[in-house]
Amino acid sequence: HQVYAAYESPVDYERAARDLQVAYAGPPAHVEGVREPVQLACRRLLALHASTRERLPILDRFYDELWAHTGVPGVLLDLACGLNPLAAPWMGLRAAAVYHGYDIDAARVAFLQRVLPLAGLEPHVHLQDVLCTPPAESGDVALLMKSSACLERQRSGATLALLDALRVRHVVVTFPVQSLGQRAAGSGRRPGMAAHYERTFRAQIADRPWPVTCLRFESELVFIVDKGSGLL
Repeated sequence: HQVYAAYESPVDYERAARDLQVAYAGPPAHVEGVREPVQLACRRLLALHASTRERLPILDRFYDELWAHTGVPGVLLDLACGLNPLAAPWMGLRAAAVYHGYDIDAARVAFLQRVLPLAGLEPHVHLQDVLCTPPAESGDVALLMKSSACLERQRSGATLALLDALRVRHVVVTFPVQSLGQRAAGSGRRPGMAAHYERTFRAQIADRPWPVTCLRFESELVFIVDKGSGLL
């Protein structure tokens, strides 16, 4: 419940796949003031998961700001990905970029493996619990978005162990600035929540030599960890 069910709304994956196929098959142009059909379809689905739903207001600039620090990844690892791969239209990835997603829901993994090629990506979506089995794949950037606290509740020290194991140049670790209850109620930030997560995360990696960049969005606290290229 803590790592999965509390964040979920039911998804009809067969219908979702059909909707995305129709949207991607349509013309790319859009009428002024009306979003492209692909983005509309993806937004509807992203709203079904608490984590991606609260990222919707900042989605138009979120990945641009990440990649400004990391470079646009050719190989992206998305850990505990949920529905986040459906944000691909906002990521600006190159054609045939490799997208590795990792999730514990078999139906979702099959769905993402089916629909990611629609976005021109090479999909490798893994049914894998990253807490027990860290990714073996190497890449440019790994995303660990709003999952660190959940992993720590399952096993203390899980975040650092995962960061150590990842064979990537940059890791993007993010935290919510609202509790799950506040998200459901639509209330504002929880005072001190971002500060708490910042203290906790910086303490976790204090003895590592990695430079860290902090970005602060209205709904998300972001740390970009630079592991360098020596691990690849």
